[in-house]
Amino acid sequence: MSQTAAVRIRVTDTARRPLGKAKVNLIQAGAKKRGVALTYDERTGSYVGSVEPGEYVVEAALRGLRGESRTVTVQPAGTAEVVVLGEEGLPAYWLGGVRVPFDPPRGLVAVTLDGTARRRGEDVDARVAGVAADLGLEPVEVPEPVLANNVRVFATDPDRVDEVVARLNDAEGIRRAGPVLHLDKDSVTYLTDEVVVRFQDQVEAETVSGIAREFGLRVLRSIPYAGNAFVLKAPAVTFELLDVLDRLVSLDEVQYAEPNLVVTVVDDFTPNDDRYDDQPHHAIIGSEGAWDVTLGSNAITIAVMDSGCEIAHPDFQNPMGAGWTKVVNAFDFADYDSDPASGTHGTKSAGIAAAVTNNTTGVAGLAGGCRLMPLRRPDGGVLTEFADAYIWAAGFDPGSTTPGFPAVIAANPADVISNSFGRTEAMLPAIMKDTFDYLTTYGRGGRGCVVVFSTGNDGLDFTTYRQWAAYERTIAVAASRISPPDAAEVKVTSSNFGDKVDLCAPGGGEFDPPETRTLSTTAGGGYSTFGQTSCACPQVSGTVALMLSANPALTWTQVRELLRDTAVRIDNANADPTGQYVDNDGDGVAEYSQWYGYGRLNAAAAVSGAATYVAGYDVVVRENLADTGAVASAGAFWNSPDIWVRQTAPAMDAGALPASYGTAGPHEPADFGQDNWVYVRLRNNQAGASLPFYVRVYLAHFAGTEFVYPADFVPSNGPGSTPAPPLQPGTYLLGEVAHAPLAGMTESIVNVTWPSALVPDQYVDVDGTPVAWHPCLLVEISPHDGPNASGNHVWDDNNLAQKNISIDYTDDDDDKGAFGAFMVLGNALNPDRELELVVDRGRLPRDVELYVRFVDERVAKQVRARLSGDTNGHDGGDGLRVKLLDESRIELATPGERLRLRVPPGTLLESVLPEVRLVKPAGRPSWDGDRLRLPYTRRVRIPVPVQPGDLVGIVVGGRAARTSRAGTYHVVVGQHSPGGDLTGAAGVEVRIGKRKQ
Repeated sequence: MSQTAAVRIRVTDTARRPLGKAKVNLIQAGAKKRGVALTYDERTGSYVGSVEPGEYVVEAALRGLRGESRTVTVQPAGTAEVVVLGEEGLPAYWLGGVRVPFDPPRGLVAVTLDGTARRRGEDVDARVAGVAADLGLEPVEVPEPVLANNVRVFATDPDRVDEVVARLNDAEGIRRAGPVLHLDKDSVTYLTDEVVVRFQDQVEAETVSGIAREFGLRVLRSIPYAGNAFVLKAPAVTFELLDVLDRLVSLDEVQYAEPNLVVTVVDDFTPNDDRYDDQPHHAIIGSEGAWDVTLGSNAITIAVMDSGCEIAHPDFQNPMGAGWTKVVNAFDFADYDSDPASGTHGTKSAGIAAAVTNNTTGVAGLAGGCRLMPLRRPDGGVLTEFADAYIWAAGFDPGSTTPGFPAVIAANPADVISNSFGRTEAMLPAIMKDTFDYLTTYGRGGRGCVVVFSTGNDGLDFTTYRQWAAYERTIAVAASRISPPDAAEVKVTSSNFGDKVDLCAPGGGEFDPPETRTLSTTAGGGYSTFGQTSCACPQVSGTVALMLSANPALTWTQVRELLRDTAVRIDNANADPTGQYVDNDGDGVAEYSQWYGYGRLNAAAAVSGAATYVAGYDVVVRENLADTGAVASAGAFWNSPDIWVRQTAPAMDAGALPASYGTAGPHEPADFGQDNWVYVRLRNNQAGASLPFYVRVYLAHFAGTEFVYPADFVPSNGPGSTPAPPLQPGTYLLGEVAHAPLAGMTESIVNVTWPSALVPDQYVDVDGTPVAWHPCLLVEISPHDGPNASGNHVWDDNNLAQKNISIDYTDDDDDKGAFGAFMVLGNALNPDRELELVVDRGRLPRDVELYVRFVDERVAKQVRARLSGDTNGHDGGDGLRVKLLDESRIELATPGERLRLRVPPGTLLESVLPEVRLVKPAGRPSWDGDRLRLPYTRRVRIPVPVQPGDLVGIVVGGRAARTSRAGTYHVVVGQHSPGGDLTGAAGVEVRIGKRKQ
């Protein structure tokens, strides 16, 4: 029976209202039949159905509106998409791969004020008002949230918009200006002169620059956390930029292209009442029970991304005698300085999450024993400024070019990121999807940062317009009433709802109707009431910090599952068609409500559950057939049997699957010039069913003796780049599969397409010499589910694996018999000053020559000196340790006598004698120009001096004779530490065909 996956397509108009009478069809890619018609589900406001996983075209149409169609991928775990229909002739932009038609307000322009000028004491508002008056602009009254985002709006003659925007962008006191695309009661969206374009991974930087020039753009910067993505800048801000985006999206070289919009955010509550003397939410969620487990660990950091925070508040000071710093890495991403003091709202959010507990002062935060990273959002900033801030908070370098951007965090990056705000966007921008994917994939050493968002306070379905909270890799929090003292624990009147709510927390509400609120810190060193989803969100974030304090090995998906499983079902008698509890997983139990998610936060149960949590599952990709999943694993970690390549499409490939778990995958060399398919076999090694997870397949276009996480797994550059010191890893993502829970003690095989455009060319120039690539496949199970990694190498983590591979090139000249592969020794974290390179030729015939060439002439010179016995400048300690890998004759010399001995292989010599040198050693390599020729012995050891963190490029090559025996052989290149420990390995596959006589 074939597997099916649930599909949900939400169709809306330009005002984000669901359209329930559209015709929606899914057509399998390449099929000629009509496909599957989806049916409208009134409860979710979506069109639903089930199909087999794969590529489909979704078509949506409604009389009187312009129809839309695009290709979507239906994942095995299910897929949700959005389609926006508008009238014919409306302008449109692209966001998250979705074409978004809109009806722009005519003659409106918006500006973001220059916060740095304000920080210098300049009256920026007065200056901008003067500029506007000189241009004849009329101020437009905008809602308070827009003003709080440093954004102002003006009206002008529609025919003057382009001219006015150009003048405003040149004016002092203004960071940027552009025409307004959308203005509502809470927010404004306006166009800038920047676009974000993610190119296909094989597109080189030179090609990117050429495409940019062709479209009248220039490259402003790269975006390293979003694959092969760049910010491109136009010479002016006009609606013509939307036509440029349309053309960019249609290019084969482009994955997505979207405007780098300014969209103001909406805080989920504006304080409007006086101080209370207590915090009733603690009793409801069981904070005291959670504190019985832990008050929080200073090894865990909560980042509060908000309107700013008064870090001088008494409840954020270092605990008495604690010996650690409470507030870390504070930063203002609006004014770009290290003082985020600005907003009362942010101070309140931070207080609920992390105010110091048990300090005889003020209020108690949920995670008072954890560190606090207060951040002011880039209010009035473009999307990439938000993305950069999130990536930085998690401890990574976003590559920002913004003046004043902070240095990479040296210690205490964010484990949890709390966000009590929202951006009113109908679609999730692709750059933000890439950002949240990055945080949950690489954050916390592969276990994933936990990203929490409030759902908002409009009493609406937030899934239609607050996509950051609705995304599958963030946690969405709604608000319930505080009871007691309120009569019943039900939904806060204003709390948003929808089928993406994870849980709720007692946030309290508004005065009309009267709903109890709780107490938190506020600006000015005091305390004030706080409520709604802005208060609910940091309660969950603080609870998460306590959970990670109790059990730092938890993954972000395990945290989410514990929050859901321990939540308390409230308002059970609710019969509202939207709010009532329903069975959402087919188990016959009504466990989910669009008002409350899986229920109300139970901090005591969640933290207690975290402290005792045993996953009961362990998804493994093996290093070898004998690998049991233990870490660190041993042996053949460069040739995983659970990764293999096939040259034929899965539907046509009868031999694609192995006979059993005890046999290696039926691997074929990749075929150049066509698509190939990479298979990954997984096994849940324990009895319990896993949580949902992701299988990520990467290609590193060089072979490395040791790949380290996350540095070598983060996509960096494509296969067309030519390596040159300093060498770049050259890793990029081939594909990701969202996998449904895997039952205990069962296996699963998934595959991703390796497009022909991403198969590297046969030769690349390495320091003037053409060398064949010897690429490596890397696989990651995300998030890493344990056991705890024993280090950061592939063999230290059973969620990581690699396979060095070869590629068939139809133009191979077998008569020449030459081969060569480029690979890298060391890694950026290597602390040693010497590596031992051991080349094991295995069963390679005697008449096949083998050599090593060091790309860096400096390293080659040092290796030559070391092999000749010149140890000048090398500190050998009290003596010299020599391990003989082959039988040798040695001469020991003292000032008075010389002694010659024959020493068997494996002997370890330790000597403090004045001189130790090899005389006619068997298996000694010799130099032929810049090549170190290796004699015929099974193993050859080569000392390689390095600097800590060096990446040493080498070429392992050779030539087969016409008489060489045909077959496939493996040359293993091992890397050892100075102490003799094996610290990495790579394999070179040598295929010798039959020669013509």
